[in-house]
Amino acid sequence: RGKIYYYIGENKRVKGKVVRAWETYIGTAERLLEIAMNSDPVIKEVEVLKFGAVAAVYFILQRLQLRELVNQTISPKRDQGLDLGLFVELMILNRCIDPKSKSKHNNWYKSTFLKLYQPIPTKDLHGKRFWDHMNYFTEKRIETLETKLVSIIIQEFGIQLDCLLYDPTNFSTYCRPHKGQQLGQRGNSKSKRFDLLQINLALLTTREDGIPLLHHTYPGNINDPTEFKKIIPIISNMYETFQQENNSELTLIFDKGNNSDIGLELINSSKYHFVGSLRPSTQKELFEIPTKKYNESWEDEIDGKLYAHRIRKKVYKIDCSLVLTYSKAAAEAADKVLTSHLEETERKLVELNTKVGQPYYRNKSSLEKKIKKILSKKPIKGFFKAELIINNAQDGKQEMKIIWSVEEKKVKLRRQSFGKRILFTDQTKWSTKEIIDAYRSQWRVERDFHELKSPDLIRVTPMYHWTDQKIRLHMFICVLALMVQRLLHREIKKDFSKISLDDMWSDLNEIYQVGFLLSSSNKIQYKMSKLSKTQKVIVDRFNLSKYIEK
Repeated sequence: RGKIYYYIGENKRVKGKVVRAWETYIGTAERLLEIAMNSDPVIKEVEVLKFGAVAAVYFILQRLQLRELVNQTISPKRDQGLDLGLFVELMILNRCIDPKSKSKHNNWYKSTFLKLYQPIPTKDLHGKRFWDHMNYFTEKRIETLETKLVSIIIQEFGIQLDCLLYDPTNFSTYCRPHKGQQLGQRGNSKSKRFDLLQINLALLTTREDGIPLLHHTYPGNINDPTEFKKIIPIISNMYETFQQENNSELTLIFDKGNNSDIGLELINSSKYHFVGSLRPSTQKELFEIPTKKYNESWEDEIDGKLYAHRIRKKVYKIDCSLVLTYSKAAAEAADKVLTSHLEETERKLVELNTKVGQPYYRNKSSLEKKIKKILSKKPIKGFFKAELIINNAQDGKQEMKIIWSVEEKKVKLRRQSFGKRILFTDQTKWSTKEIIDAYRSQWRVERDFHELKSPDLIRVTPMYHWTDQKIRLHMFICVLALMVQRLLHREIKKDFSKISLDDMWSDLNEIYQVGFLLSSSNKIQYKMSKLSKTQKVIVDRFNLSKYIEK
């Protein structure tokens, strides 16, 4: 008595009259207050943004001061829209994490936390805006920017220049020949796409982590030794520029495809040392040394038992230490492959011989072409002699057959080189193992090329550019993305020494920024997704929580 009781219900009009459709008892005013105070707010909307990988790469870019460096190095444009440095950062971020064409950058950007942390109008992320800003980057400006970046890397990350790796590669492009084009040319395509033009790229990286310090984009028809002669003075200038900062003696490591008289002469006259390899055809007498005379051996993780023989000899007019290595496991594997190719070639010749004289196998010229095609395969080239013999039968018809033989001496010489490699260096004070380990570190620059070509990583191709200027900048952005990726991996390995690149990206890509719009509020609240132990360590190391929009 004296209390007010509350009900909730709904009225409806039925045949012109208002009737009670349903009704529920709620209680007193005190009961209503209790329900309001104790009820949990309802989530009305959820927004999930890519965070971990984007924030980690963004952190490395901040340490490199890339945005400021670009704006200082490149002639300033008019004060409108985004600055050049921000455009470069966005291109590197996208290339590291989820490579897209410039026209799709806007959609990618909106899926990341950057849309909250670094708001950019949609019109400024139009593909044409990227192309317009790319026009400011000349070849000279790119070189200057790269040199300044190397200086920051040495100081900020403690990179050493005592041992650097050099190697060239090439990338196929679908752009067609056009007037004024120099970079896109036909050459010795490593992807075997001889129908396409190609762009050559040379990389100079650190031995420790394969961090690219210098790149050179050059025409696809220039061979490796010619480019090597041009790159040596550039490396010398870089070494002299940073010698005081680094205070170390440089050793350059390269493979046999770069060797030439002029190239080695330039290295010999420089201030740095080298470790390289020699083609077997230039040192045939060394392969005749019996392996039992090899004076050093040890158990090796890669080749099992490794034998080595070391001598002093002049090569390319340089007094060098030559190291001949031998691995029985590698020799047996190579012998197995060669035997397989020889047997396959014999099988094809027998099969072709049984068809001679049948329809489509009666023309001499056509048959000779088929024989040549079989014997021109690289693994067995020069190991067979084959001839098409034509005899006149009594009935006036021609009888044809193929006769062939294996060049046993050539096969024996090839087998004699299996499992062997000749290294040469002017670091005569290094131990044999140090020389071998230094040369083997070439795998790091090869890994860099793999990541540049991988469709799942940085992905240089396909190139959505056709002018030399745009191609040069595209290659530079890809190399910068590789540099940032390597630096990020290097920093994370301080806590997880055995973490792979794939595992690193997997952990980072699974960190999200999640936004909730609650029924009790008109503002979205943002939090980081639940973290694993590894993810928490990474987030704390880079202090990524500072990028979360509160």
